[in-house]
Amino acid sequence: MSISAITAYSMPQVNVENRADWTPEPGRSVLLIHDMQYYFLEKYDMQAEPVPTLIRHIHQLRKLCHAQGIPVIYTAQPTAQPPHDRALLTDFWGPA
Repeated sequence: MSISAITAYSMPQVNVENRADWTPEPGRSVLLIHDMQYYFLEKYDMQAEPVPTLIRHIHQLRKLCHAQGIPVIYTAQPTAQPPHDRALLTDFWGPA
């Protein structure tokens, strides 16, 4: 099974109110950039929204984190994984 193509859509332009009553501390923070591999992005039209805005926002966040000394971590899904490492992914997406 693979991921189906995803129809282009506009990135929401609404500011979301912060629900947490705390201020992030750079020394105790990390930015996780998740599922931005080409395998996932190619399901979208890379030239159409929301991809350009999403990439621009991630770039801005990454730049801000670097300036604040906040580590940036990226996830990556290996192309081939043994079944015991793949675990629940196999149930949802089949073998790698």
